[in-house]
Amino acid sequence: MDGTLKVKLLKTLDAYSAFCDAHGLRYFSAYGTAIGVIRHKGFIPWDDDVDVDMIREDYDKFPSIFNACTTNPDLYCELWRDKNAPATCILKIKHRKIKQAFIDIFPHDFYYTNARGKDKIKLNKKQFAI
Repeated sequence: MDGTLKVKLLKTLDAYSAFCDAHGLRYFSAYGTAIGVIRHKGFIPWDDDVDVDMIREDYDKFPSIFNACTTNPDLYCELWRDKNAPATCILKIKHRKIKQAFIDIFPHDFYYTNARGKDKIKLNKKQFAI
């Protein structure tokens, strides 16, 4: 991935992150993005997107909130379906002018904790961030 695309992806990620923080939406880095942060201290050199997970409750409401409230007219969210695997569908944040700068958003339906009672409720409300 060239440096120009990395900068554009980072700007798109910054806009996504700021939007989620402003609206109390929980998300965290995932897949190639998480591996890149740990192994490469940034992007995986051959990766061309950003991957995030979003807690299902927030994932379900995200597209309508984002498309109605984003202050960046170049960004929009849409449901994307894999033509080769029609059961695979995720959300994508896309840039109207830069086709290669996008974020894949995957639903996160569960996570484990050993906590019980009020501690578990408190942990499950914790916001994850990149």
